[in-house]
Amino acid sequence: MLDPKYYAEGHDPVKESPSRSRLFSYAYLLHADRLAFLCPLLEPTRRRVAQTGAELQIVSPEQSFTLDGYGDVVQNYLHDVLVTRSPELEAFRAVAENQLCLDGIEEADLSDATSMSGPFTFKDTRDFSLRVLKAAADEHSWEVRNRYDLEQDGDWTREQIETRCEQRYEHTTTCVPVFCRDHGQESGSTLLPLERIR
Repeated sequence: MLDPKYYAEGHDPVKESPSRSRLFSYAYLLHADRLAFLCPLLEPTRRRVAQTGAELQIVSPEQSFTLDGYGDVVQNYLHDVLVTRSPELEAFRAVAENQLCLDGIEEADLSDATSMSGPFTFKDTRDFSLRVLKAAADEHSWEVRNRYDLEQDGDWTREQIETRCEQRYEHTTTCVPVFCRDHGQESGSTLLPLERIR
């Protein structure tokens, strides 16, 4: 439950009964356990509602206000709340911050991330690992020219991918591989499994 009404500097809706009561009423009716006020000029805080266990938060930048900083904290809040109901958001964010790492697949294909007939299934782990390795080595890596430049021509890496996939139930899980860099340093591919919710 998010209250986007603008509150002026020094006006704390958490302490003022009408604003707080209105938010609690909506949260009660909608069975929401995360409540927030968007207050760009207040200090960010979190409080626990004793009666319900719900969390009440003021969403605001830690430092002085900037549009980018405010946009980031609102986006992070929404992500944290929504990712519990839609775990694929974690994969989408990882792809947005890095690179999708599956040969022949584009970011537009993420709409099929949880589809058991889509490109992110791994029923054939050998083929899936080859597609991840090809994308990582041939398209994304700056350190190797192709998969044959890797240790054992990439066989060790493929075995690691296959082992991770085999630890998941292939009929209810898909996997979004992401090629990651941390401050310009390659950290390789990360596999983000997504369990299909029935």
